[in-house]
Amino acid sequence: MSVIELTTFTVKPEKTAALLAARPGMLRAFREDRRGFLDACLVRVADDTWLDFVEWTDDAAWDESKAKAANRPEIAEFFAAIDELVSVRRGVRYDDAADGARVVRTISPGPEPSQAG
Repeated sequence: MSVIELTTFTVKPEKTAALLAARPGMLRAFREDRRGFLDACLVRVADDTWLDFVEWTDDAAWDESKAKAANRPEIAEFFAAIDELVSVRRGVRYDDAADGARVVRTISPGPEPSQAG
């Protein structure tokens, strides 16, 4: 089961474009520099509030990443657009299959949802 980092932060409206422009570089730097980084999804939950949903292979990988902080310019550029850190939470993903394969759920419109795994 992978570890999920849930980071909520605010961005001033005038910095939103900078945040979004810096995101691809930050993700590229994470893929190159952060052991155990799997994926990330950035969600805007209000005008100025964002949720970064980041997936890691394990707790140690996330801890190592936190220790590195903004060690690369691409990461520092993304972090610089953040106004305030609201919260950081850690969770464990439970929709992984026991053998490590992902459980895929596809929902189709209609009276009965279909699921494929």
